[in-house]
Amino acid sequence: MTPPSILEAALPAHAPTLGVTGVLERLKALDFPIEEAETVVPSHPNWEWEISAVWRDEEQEIALQIYATHTDRELVDVHTTLGHLEEHEATALKACNRSLGISLTLPDLDPLGGFHLQIRLLQALAPLAAGVVDHSSFVARPMGWLEEAAASPVPPHPQTLWTIHAVWEGDRCWLHTHGMDRCGLLELDMVDIPREDAGTMAQLLNTAASLMLDNGVPEPDQDFYIGQDMPVVWLPVEKALEILGSVDQGGMDDRDEIHMGERGLLLTKEEGKLWGHNYGSLMRFRPLMDAHPLLYVSDMETARRTALARARLDRFLGLWRSFQETEWLQFIVKLGMETTQGGREHIWFFLNDADPERLLATCMNKPYDVPAVHEGHQGWHSRALISDWMVLGPLGQVDPEKILHLEHFLRDPENVARVEASLKED
Repeated sequence: MTPPSILEAALPAHAPTLGVTGVLERLKALDFPIEEAETVVPSHPNWEWEISAVWRDEEQEIALQIYATHTDRELVDVHTTLGHLEEHEATALKACNRSLGISLTLPDLDPLGGFHLQIRLLQALAPLAAGVVDHSSFVARPMGWLEEAAASPVPPHPQTLWTIHAVWEGDRCWLHTHGMDRCGLLELDMVDIPREDAGTMAQLLNTAASLMLDNGVPEPDQDFYIGQDMPVVWLPVEKALEILGSVDQGGMDDRDEIHMGERGLLLTKEEGKLWGHNYGSLMRFRPLMDAHPLLYVSDMETARRTALARARLDRFLGLWRSFQETEWLQFIVKLGMETTQGGREHIWFFLNDADPERLLATCMNKPYDVPAVHEGHQGWHSRALISDWMVLGPLGQVDPEKILHLEHFLRDPENVARVEASLKED
């Protein structure tokens, strides 16, 4: 049975206390298709009150529970650590005593859309939240994340649905997801990963999880490709560990009840020299990762990224106008150029100028099948060609998902001064 998705908005002391009556009144006032809202006996001992309701529109019908509870500070402390919050964000979240939560089962056909619905409703009911605790993926989100995600016409990144935890001892690491189960999917594991390669292997784990979200879970031991020349399989954890034998991190002795259940361990599989198959770690692909291989992205995710890039393009261009002369920031755009075969090739360009309809940009690399441009070519292109954009700088690669973080960073003069001072020292 698919567990519910549980989000709680942590409320600061200055946020008004709505109470069950106030929430019922706000639900009536919202422009959301909420029906059958009524108070019921709380289904959890820590909930002060509970409202049962149904989101019903032309596409779906989702039962949900809205409730009030005291903020669990122990869980918040753990979740803020895993969420990599700034110190002031974690402090604000930990100072909260009250929380408003929404629990619902995500729809099978569109779990990401259901998650976005949950975010929008929570923001409407708790606009002053100091942050959000996602109990399904064991992570905390900072102030501003809820508002940003709710206001977007595009759902958040699929990887917002789960987190990857890393457990290590010595130089070996066990990577595993939390949150995929609320999508009706397997949780995924990798074991015995060298600690220094955890970030690279987490990228492959996220790729496999994202493809399963869009395409469904393949049968156990069935090849599926996460990238060019990168076939993998999954096996139930117990069976996989039996095949692998002794492992330093992620074995049965390392697991409690939360880390068992519907979990699959990702492996590579090769034909044996004599009989059967040889199974191994995805570390087999580590040399390929240095060459920046093509990791697969579903058509659905490509369309979502394009929509988000276009929806937040004005914010990207606003930063470019303010910081285009700044040497430590680079602004690049990805344009979908027509190929000789009638398809689209997505190519990165440096942004040089912009007007209301077009972008002046310089091609960053050699296209495969777009003879109209070449590496170093500069020209004007329609904004309609944009499929992605990125800002390169002190925060790394900032894409449309992360622009809020960069805006906050650049808004603080001390941050700007600190970066410029470090560059002078170099």
